[in-house]
Amino acid sequence: MVQHRAILSYRKPVWVARCTAAMLVLSAAQPGWSFEPIGSGGVRSHADLVQGTPFSEGLNPDVSVDDIRRYSVSWYALPYTPSVSYRIDRVEFIHGEGTGTVKIEIRTDNGGVPSNTILTHGEHQLQESVGFQGADMAPAELTAGTPYWVAFQVPLDSQASVGGGGVRIEFLWGSDGMTWHLRAPTEVWIARFFGDIPTAVTPMTWGNVKARYWHSETLGKP
Repeated sequence: MVQHRAILSYRKPVWVARCTAAMLVLSAAQPGWSFEPIGSGGVRSHADLVQGTPFSEGLNPDVSVDDIRRYSVSWYALPYTPSVSYRIDRVEFIHGEGTGTVKIEIRTDNGGVPSNTILTHGEHQLQESVGFQGADMAPAELTAGTPYWVAFQVPLDSQASVGGGGVRIEFLWGSDGMTWHLRAPTEVWIARFFGDIPTAVTPMTWGNVKARYWHSETLGKP
């Protein structure tokens, strides 16, 4: 049986003082899933992006990161079922303290594990400072109530995007992004998802249009 320490490890205590100043200033209120109204939060960490699509929802987005946790394998996959249909185009985790490329993919579900169908993907270079870091990706339609997977590859021994308290989430792990091991012990994963939620529009039939046009043209005429 794979030990928990081999999947997400703990940094040695001597590192704690170094990381304290780099910890995120996050509210500890409302831990767990956060279904915030579109546009109510989610400041992007990408320095080149001044404007973008708004924060949609997240996994424990208001939980402070546990700064002594480290990644010990290359690939992880988190289950994600959107509460609302929207076009996802960015995913962020709390990462840092390492160098290399972080790859993030949105995949469909295949009987409780990630399929090999990648709906969209992106990557970014890991920054040393611990904070929300993420990847932009081509917009992909996600349907409310449909299970998906957020698969990501990270540099080994970098900061893990997990918190000390919040909603614990089961996950899968692997070494190549293709073969996934059974669900590991749960962790308080932290992630933020961005995208546009379509605005509801009342459908108009051609009959409605003709009737309104006729009414406006004939109004007031004998």
